[in-house]
Amino acid sequence: MARKKITQNGGSDGETENSSEAMENKKRDNFVRLASARVSRAIDALSALQKLANTVSYDWTPEDIERIFVALQDKTNSVAFAFEAAKSPNGEKPSKQLSFNL
Repeated sequence: MARKKITQNGGSDGETENSSEAMENKKRDNFVRLASARVSRAIDALSALQKLANTVSYDWTPEDIERIFVALQDKTNSVAFAFEAAKSPNGEKPSKQLSFNL
């Protein structure tokens, strides 16, 4: 039976490092996969929103547009805050906005 070398942190030499590294790689792969899909969907949604600028087909007011862009800016700020807060020691949670109505 082969012996495992125990490291100072209590784990076996290669096993703990490999499983930890594999977990980090999996987490990274999941992030890249999900972020790519979600950002692509957000861009698609913004492209659909852009089509509403067509005044031949739609009637809107400057106030409508202001409300749309305030809501979008608030949400992008909230997303940025969530990423910053996730790495902060106190781990504050961002507020959620689940829908938008004019």
